[in-house]
Amino acid sequence: FQHGISLVYPYSQDLAYPINCQPLEGTEIILGPGEFTTEKDVILGDSDRWDMTVGDGVVLVKPARTPQTVSSGPQDPVPEVHPGAINMATNMHIHSNLHNYTILLRIRKPVTQQVEWYFPDDTRAQAAARAQALKEQQP
Repeated sequence: FQHGISLVYPYSQDLAYPINCQPLEGTEIILGPGEFTTEKDVILGDSDRWDMTVGDGVVLVKPARTPQTVSSGPQDPVPEVHPGAINMATNMHIHSNLHNYTILLRIRKPVTQQVEWYFPDDTRAQAAARAQALKEQQP
């Protein structure tokens, strides 16, 4: 579901989550509460055409600009920078201290500005604990 600029998914280790990206725009992937990861624990399928940065509880990703050499003359090659290909796609694996995420990155509209998860197992456990606490409070 959509919450403000965030696309919010129910977490499952068995799912791959699609994220729509656009050249010159970044997407913020927000990990769950208390989660962290490191750059070495994030695997990007195509690291030549995609950029990734790890922050405090977040992973930032965007299509990279790819340098291509264009020659304006035999003695004068000029590097020119172009946005990624229109149908560019790859995968990314994020291994945190609590969960593993599989992400499908692709150039598509509408762009996904931000992604986060809620955790159904945690929600069920919290509800059961609240119900038990209420039950114990009754005479």
